[in-house]
Amino acid sequence: MTDKDLFYKRIEEEYDDFLQEVEEYGPDEVMENSEKIADMKQIYEYLMRDKPIDDKALKHFMKLRQPLHTICEWYQEDKAPIYDTLNHTLWTIEDKEILDYKTNKESEQLKAIMLKEYEKGGTKYGIQSKIYVADELAKRVFSPDYCFDEYDAKVLMQFEKPFAVLLDNIEFGERSFKEDMEAVMYKLGGMDLLTCPYAVKSDAILPETRFRHDAINKIIDLVPKTDFDTTATWLDFHRTLSVDTEDNIDLTDNPYEEFIEALDSVSFKYGKDIIQKVYDLGKTNTLVLEGEMVGAADYIADGGDISKIREMAENGEFEGYSTDGRRGGMDIC
Repeated sequence: MTDKDLFYKRIEEEYDDFLQEVEEYGPDEVMENSEKIADMKQIYEYLMRDKPIDDKALKHFMKLRQPLHTICEWYQEDKAPIYDTLNHTLWTIEDKEILDYKTNKESEQLKAIMLKEYEKGGTKYGIQSKIYVADELAKRVFSPDYCFDEYDAKVLMQFEKPFAVLLDNIEFGERSFKEDMEAVMYKLGGMDLLTCPYAVKSDAILPETRFRHDAINKIIDLVPKTDFDTTATWLDFHRTLSVDTEDNIDLTDNPYEEFIEALDSVSFKYGKDIIQKVYDLGKTNTLVLEGEMVGAADYIADGGDISKIREMAENGEFEGYSTDGRRGGMDIC
């Protein structure tokens, strides 16, 4: 056993002896020695985890009869007075507006807007069940413990009456309220908010809302037969990729641009029949990246088995095609 191993074994034994001593303390002794107990634990865990004492310093520490107690004693002597650290903590809490519950600026802003709307009574429909749902929704969203996701709050603040929009789309059931809200936001996320039946505020429209509106209209122009679910499946797929890979949480960059370019290229090179088949891949959740879409279209146009496309995409067999239909620098036409 090396001196280093021996030293840390002594530290471990000393800490075990200290814990046995603490077990014999009464309640008053525990309270009186609480700071030392916490410091001993913190120092012990640090020493055993990081083993910070180098070989040169170890020669001195090996001379100590109770190294752990000695280190703790001097650590406590060197600790800064509480006002040196606590004043900074107090300043940080105020400066960063830290709260003891989860929230964000957008969530608080949305709640204020909806509370004003709710208190006006504009959502109190005559149907008894709707009144109940409105009251239940208000109880949940106005609770101090409920916090809207920052981006979800921005989405809802696009509407003239966000509480009415939630009320119209929420379905209380056996799920948790969080799951109920996630379902609402998923439904709203799939809509073209610029043509939906809810009034929006022109000065609050998010870039992604306009991007999605343009993408939906382009898909309708390119694909002969479209439906809400399939279009939403494709757009949500590429939206998620953009958020995950481009640090584009607020989607200020267009997440659909390359996807639409790829669709446009498929339409131009292969015509309506092939682009319809590519689009219909979304019905079975067989989704390909924009860089693979032309390759998939080329495979379908050659009479390929559509059921094999998912596996081929996973194996990277459609890679190498650009959105303008080129592979390996050669035009595929």
